[in-house]
Amino acid sequence: MKKIIASILMASALSAYAADKVEIRIEKENGEKVVKTIELKSLGNGVERLEIEPADIPMRARKVDIIHQNATAKKGDEGYWVLPNGMIGTYRLDNSRYSVDRHPLQMYGMKTKSKTFAGIIKGMKYEYNLVVEVKNGKYEVYPSFDFLKLGYEPYENIIIDYYTLTGDDANYSGMGRIYRKFQLESGVVKPIKERMKSRQAATDCSPQGLPLTR
Repeated sequence: MKKIIASILMASALSAYAADKVEIRIEKENGEKVVKTIELKSLGNGVERLEIEPADIPMRARKVDIIHQNATAKKGDEGYWVLPNGMIGTYRLDNSRYSVDRHPLQMYGMKTKSKTFAGIIKGMKYEYNLVVEVKNGKYEVYPSFDFLKLGYEPYENIIIDYYTLTGDDANYSGMGRIYRKFQLESGVVKPIKERMKSRQAATDCSPQGLPLTR
């Protein structure tokens, strides 16, 4: 009996830490479609990474769509999807499609019954659309790299990091906080206190202590 319980506990632990997967849908120039499933690489602390090298994408591919296993929902499910242009939507439609190609932030997020996560696009981060697609009540939210529209091949690795959000962070506010944390840690954005130090240093180094700019 003890062995059975131990086996169940071990299986539960393995399931809890099993890596998530993404489905890669590639449409070739001739219209042929290829679907691949890739297991994400764990970076620790609830972060998993997808990385696709240009060599792994067929030459002259028309489009590459990337669907996380938890970026799906059904009509009537609780939760919502979040896009960086301020759009938030619930799961209540039968058929629809919404796409946006201008992103003030390189991220998107989704809260479903399976998981709440934020995806941050870090490679080819200016070359994709974010798509919300509903077919027969089934939702999918995903980045789509439309190389036919771009007119050129991928010039660097596609990199997307997926952050699992739990507890008080399992909401759209948590998605925003994780993106802000990423920006601060990467140096893309600096706190006001740090920016003020740089501004003061520039002022001190100017002739007669005058500001360098007006």
